[in-house]
Amino acid sequence: MLQFQSMSAELEARRGKTLVLGIGNVIRGDDGVGIHVARRVAELLPAELAATVDVDEACTGGFDLVDYLRGYERAVVADAIKTEGGEPGTVYKFSADALKPTAHLGHSHGVNLASALAVLSGLELGAPREVTVVAVEAEWLYEFKEELSPRVAAAVEEAAAAVLEALKNPPA
Repeated sequence: MLQFQSMSAELEARRGKTLVLGIGNVIRGDDGVGIHVARRVAELLPAELAATVDVDEACTGGFDLVDYLRGYERAVVADAIKTEGGEPGTVYKFSADALKPTAHLGHSHGVNLASALAVLSGLELGAPREVTVVAVEAEWLYEFKEELSPRVAAAVEEAAAAVLEALKNPPA
């Protein structure tokens, strides 16, 4: 029962706020770019936004994303992306509506961001009304290294600027 009360207080604290969520794993090369972007946004976050914006890091995926996103009015998610023929370091900004839910729901890691948002909406658990994704085209996704590839590292500033720009625009 105490956990439920605690979660209710946490959800109440999120009401009307925006979450900046960096997703990735900082020991897997470019997979960690979302974390680097979130850290940079936290450094650059204007004082006038500090009361209405939370910045967090998620070294996870799947259903865990439901807990991170639940209860926020808006979310801006920073992550790595790998597209066919994409140029490493390219920064993309798009609505999460462009993403397709995962068809493999047999295990929790088979759930992507779109599926987590669908769960939140479908179960009326407090999905953000608006979700923007800022993604950086990755070069090194499967290597165990703490640094980003040079082109991806160079894109962190641009991606952080894209996140900050999204925060300055009022919700639709």
